[in-house]
Amino acid sequence: MSFEPHSVVVLAGRPAWSNTPPHPALAAQVSTYWTIRVEGAHTIRALPDGCTDVAFDLASATPRAFVTGPQAAAQTFTIAGGAALFGVRFRPGCAALLLGAPTREADRWVPLERWLAGEATTLASAVARAGCTAERVAVIDEVLVQRLAARVSDPRLGRAVARVFASGGTTKIEALARAAGASERTLGRLFAAGLGLSPKRFSRVVRFQALLRRIVGAPDWTRFAAEAGYSDQAHMSREFKQLFGCTPCEALGLVDNMR
Repeated sequence: MSFEPHSVVVLAGRPAWSNTPPHPALAAQVSTYWTIRVEGAHTIRALPDGCTDVAFDLASATPRAFVTGPQAAAQTFTIAGGAALFGVRFRPGCAALLLGAPTREADRWVPLERWLAGEATTLASAVARAGCTAERVAVIDEVLVQRLAARVSDPRLGRAVARVFASGGTTKIEALARAAGASERTLGRLFAAGLGLSPKRFSRVVRFQALLRRIVGAPDWTRFAAEAGYSDQAHMSREFKQLFGCTPCEALGLVDNMR
């Protein structure tokens, strides 16, 4: 199942935002390459999407790259001046393709050096020297395609993640463990190491993202709540507000600002 989440919503300002698909050989591991440029004041809210991003600061005199792990709740950022970032968004559980180790840090940006040591500076410099988005994508594509052949993910984690996607985040943990061929305790360790989230939290994010895809026009909230596995509409609204930062009805006015 394809998982193309909404990762941010722009609350104020009009940033220049673009997305570029990865090399076909990386489609199963990389969701997208993204570029954002802003001038002046902007407010952007990052939404829980289960993904890990590596972001390169294109505006800094010293090339730097940062990693941000999966979020458990929405985070709002205000940008007072200008900014220019290029990033790669890994699909859930796939960031180790580049990093070689799980992203245990969530909800904040951590220097890429923590995972790649000296390689981080070399990679950030190569991205900074690239003259356009296509050249930056080519730099990362080459690195990732090389690493793809050398890394094998645990198939139990892959089966569990696929089951979560297929069910829209509604599969019970015990059923998820059976589908993966692992005990619930082992499944928890696999998710913590591979995604940085527990199976329950990851399922919650996937269910939230499935709901985000449906809030257009005049939604039937009661039907949505039932189909998504919430106990009732009030339960759905509470959880949505925790993950998005406002109620589903209020989010209707922000649909066009989601990326």
